[in-house]
Amino acid sequence: MRVLKPGGTLLIEVPNAANARKRIALLFGRTNYLPYRLFYYSADYRGHIREYVSDDLYQLAQNLGAKSYRIFGNNTYGGRWIDVIPAPLRMSLDRVLKMFPGLCGALLLEASKS
Repeated sequence: MRVLKPGGTLLIEVPNAANARKRIALLFGRTNYLPYRLFYYSADYRGHIREYVSDDLYQLAQNLGAKSYRIFGNNTYGGRWIDVIPAPLRMSLDRVLKMFPGLCGALLLEASKS
């Protein structure tokens, strides 16, 4: 945020650790992710991949000092799990999932300096 011009926007897209497919999978087990604050404030984080949930992005926006921000969902990144769904149902499912960002395959944080 320090180098962002006034009125500029920062857009970050991350994999969603709690998308619909993973929520169903979690019914059969537990996640092995550390709480966000342990990851963010640890200089010794040794994990290979960190996936996020909506609350993590809210905390990130606050940590960055963003004046305004919004979080929304996306299902159009590479390796899409949604591609296995027949095409006629895919667009409808995508629209429904976007109404609930926490169920989308990816989360986006849009943060503004002004």
